[in-house]
Amino acid sequence: MSRLLLVVTLVPSLLAACGDDAGSAPDAGSPDAGVRRLVLFHTNDEHSHLFAFAPEIDDRPVHTTPGDGMLVGGVARRATLLAEERAVAAAAGIDTLTVSAGDETQGALPQLAFTTTAPDFTILERLGYDVMCPGNHEFDRGPGAFAAAISAARGHGGLPQLVSTNIQFDDADDRDDTLEALYGEGNTSAAIKRYHVVTTPSGIRVGFFGSMGIEASFYAPLKTPVRFSAESANEGDTLLGLPRLYDDLRPTVTALREVEQVDLVVLLSHGGVNEAVPELGDDYQVAQHVEGIDVIVSGHSHTPLAEPIVVAAPDGYLVPIVQAGSYGQWVGRLELVLTPGARPTFDPAGSRLLPVDDRIVPTDQAILDELEGLVQTLETADAGDGRSALEQALSAALGVPVEDDPNVIGDLYWRDLGATSFDVIGRRSFQETNILNLSTDSMLTEAEALAGPTLVGVQASGAVRGDILAGATGVMSFADLYRIFPLGVNPLDGTIGYPLCRFYLWAVEIKAAFEVAASQGLVSDSFFLGASGLRVEFDTSRPEFDFANPLEPTNGRVTKILVDVDHTDGFDNPTVVLFDLARADPFASPLGDIVTLHPVVTTFYVASFAETAGVTLKDAAGDGVTLESTLLERADGTAVKDWEVFVSYVHEAAAANAGFLPSRYDENTPEGALPRRLVCSGPLCP
Repeated sequence: MSRLLLVVTLVPSLLAACGDDAGSAPDAGSPDAGVRRLVLFHTNDEHSHLFAFAPEIDDRPVHTTPGDGMLVGGVARRATLLAEERAVAAAAGIDTLTVSAGDETQGALPQLAFTTTAPDFTILERLGYDVMCPGNHEFDRGPGAFAAAISAARGHGGLPQLVSTNIQFDDADDRDDTLEALYGEGNTSAAIKRYHVVTTPSGIRVGFFGSMGIEASFYAPLKTPVRFSAESANEGDTLLGLPRLYDDLRPTVTALREVEQVDLVVLLSHGGVNEAVPELGDDYQVAQHVEGIDVIVSGHSHTPLAEPIVVAAPDGYLVPIVQAGSYGQWVGRLELVLTPGARPTFDPAGSRLLPVDDRIVPTDQAILDELEGLVQTLETADAGDGRSALEQALSAALGVPVEDDPNVIGDLYWRDLGATSFDVIGRRSFQETNILNLSTDSMLTEAEALAGPTLVGVQASGAVRGDILAGATGVMSFADLYRIFPLGVNPLDGTIGYPLCRFYLWAVEIKAAFEVAASQGLVSDSFFLGASGLRVEFDTSRPEFDFANPLEPTNGRVTKILVDVDHTDGFDNPTVVLFDLARADPFASPLGDIVTLHPVVTTFYVASFAETAGVTLKDAAGDGVTLESTLLERADGTAVKDWEVFVSYVHEAAAANAGFLPSRYDENTPEGALPRRLVCSGPLCP
């Protein structure tokens, strides 16, 4: 996994240069009448968050008076904010453009309409977005589904222009043909293009192009056969991929400057930034190596940049990189100054993040009506078997037939599934959370119900997309629970959600999995693991695990693994040793030795990374099996999804506790205190 990291040397003088010149702009009283200004409004990683959240149900009905800022996001409020900001700019004679840097979709219930009405795309069109680039999650269901969503949006109100410069299609594979048919060059009317030129009302010509970062591309395995600046053999290798990315972008920059003769070159990049070590970000590297870019609007890392990161390009020009967090919680505002005979600069006084929260009262009734219509469609429209998408989803999660009441809009979307008197945090980087514990407990419970005794359940922290918040009412609605684990797809039938996989691993392989969490998992949250049924202790003062020598017990940071073999009283009583570095034979255990097989349940996402890392998934006899054959299925043959068991488990746990989520998931109680399953020691613990 360390191949995703690229270490470069930061030139100290660059930081000084950024402070001196990046924010320079002509004096407001300058007699230079040729100076023009342009404001770029930008968002990224919206992830289908069309409603205000935390929790969504607290915004039903939509507030008509300003709130206290506790509810964030929501496209209705974003529409009002954008209308107000555009009006202010227009009054000052300043043009505006609005863009998104990818991952517009996949992250909340509206994604269920991705291929039918594509509301994430059509609503961006309604909000006046000019250009957007795809992110890795646009490919979660494959290139065919992305093409279907684009076509659906065109038939239901339109979508902003898509730009993707480093996309590569495979002429020998027909799986990407429908997407390739929608692709064209900058002078065409194609839905997705290599670049796009916009001329503002005052005549400013802005050239937009788009890129997918190396890491982001690696996290979209179902995009195949589509590639982004990589071959399948080395995808995700930053050292090899970044130079290819530079080479893919340079000709388009040249075309925009020399052929199109634009005034401003803007890259919409789903590459990401790294605030702690800026030079490790893909977009930083692009700015540093590709000459001719004036602005990079970044996505992927979900980073709210209060001010731009400024990078010296090869020609010395200082390139601002901006990013506006995620989920529509902010709109970024970048004010650019265009002076005749000079490269554009940005004005720091006019560049900032604008919060989108319930202090804004939505005023665009058409958007509110469109959102209400979306909910009604999801609850009533036939999704293929005589049931609506939400009837299908809730029936699968709850295990009983669920029918919509057509007289009540929102009865399924915001269905009451229990209550909580405390917040359960999921988005906390590089450490155990009670959302991870809820998820893995739900997996282990389901696996044992369907397939028998299972030693451990495992979930990746990167799959967690939200928190359960008590909010004003404490109600946990379906929408609020679903958006915590909304990602993934069953590769066998295309249905939404990561399927659960159950297979067998040797004891040494289980240790190796948590070695990844104890090293790469403290750098990239996608690789930090949560668990149920065991307790892992690791010491970050020890050297990282060497995968070339996996059978050496002293290799790595994991010092002890205890398992809970009796799940009748829960999953937090680990008393049986599986591994203990303090013993003469660390793998000597009442459960066996270093190569004893143990049943494990996890998600297709985690299992696929295990296969990529060279782990052989096995059956009870120790024979290797395919990843697809490990899917956990119900009696009717349908695959069980991680979001389904999470919703079901939370609902049932609350029902068994007088309607409230049990305190064992409250980190402020003794039984819910953290950490209790992934226990870190040493200097690198969060």
